[in-house]
Amino acid sequence: MNERKGLILKLSLLSVVMIIAFTKCRKDSDCKLQASAPAQGSDMIFVYEAKIISGQGSISSLTYVSSNGEITVENPRMPWRDTVLVPGAVSASVSAVGTIEGGRLQLNCILPLSHSTWGNFCVHN
Repeated sequence: MNERKGLILKLSLLSVVMIIAFTKCRKDSDCKLQASAPAQGSDMIFVYEAKIISGQGSISSLTYVSSNGEITVENPRMPWRDTVLVPGAVSASVSAVGTIEGGRLQLNCILPLSHSTWGNFCVHN
């Protein structure tokens, strides 16, 4: 009987710790995202995109790599998308800072030639 009470107490404490951890995570609506593809060895066309899958959100700053170097866009209109040439010796990369409330913010780096996508997302409930 005492073993059962001890097990119930341990499970109760674990549940409280988990609830606190998840609640703390959900309060933070700030997102820092990055998606990147490895260097391809030859110049390639990449598509970068940022979109709100659900909820209300925005991106305050978005930076990506192209043949013109690193480009930063402040407060891009969502959904955002750009097609660029990336030098073969460089890793294709896009990063963003934003917020999301009650939904999901997604960032993708797409190589259309091989139908490959590298992505990242931020969720806030």
